[in-house]
Amino acid sequence: MVDDLKQQIMANGQPLVLIGMMGTGKSHFGRMLSKALGLEYYDSDTLVEEKAGCAISEIFARWGEDNFRSVEAKTIKDCIDKGVCVISTGGGAILNADTAQNIFANTLSIWVDAPVDVILQRVKKNRNRPLLACENPADVLQELMQVRRPIYERARFKLESGVTDADSALRTVLKDIETYLRQNKTE
Repeated sequence: MVDDLKQQIMANGQPLVLIGMMGTGKSHFGRMLSKALGLEYYDSDTLVEEKAGCAISEIFARWGEDNFRSVEAKTIKDCIDKGVCVISTGGGAILNADTAQNIFANTLSIWVDAPVDVILQRVKKNRNRPLLACENPADVLQELMQVRRPIYERARFKLESGVTDADSALRTVLKDIETYLRQNKTE
């Protein structure tokens, strides 16, 4: 199945882009997809940190969220322009209208979703989450989710994280991608 799917993805020519809230497992699933399909993998947060020479939390503190989002948008565009690959994005990347448009128009977009309690459990010890560095991160997370969910829902595929084991979730989204590509094959 995987070899055939990789051929279908290569023929389609679009990268696979993972979107979703922080802590849902976008980077984890991105690496899994990359390995399963034998495709290059890019993590936009890691690339932004490498360009800036510091952590995202420090970028927020020094230059603000707007500057971070600007660098993030260019980084994601550059990755998408590479063609077929796997890209994990930051949770707020889709707040940039141009980035969201590019992702939804030019990629096989995958929304990685997880229950709020699972996200909180995963991120509570990570100090590199500037948007949750507050007194009540659960409330902030709920607010972020309310704003972002309608945008995430535009993704072509949905991967449920934290509901079942990672391998099962990955198999499900791979089947969904295969079905989509088979039904939308261009000759």
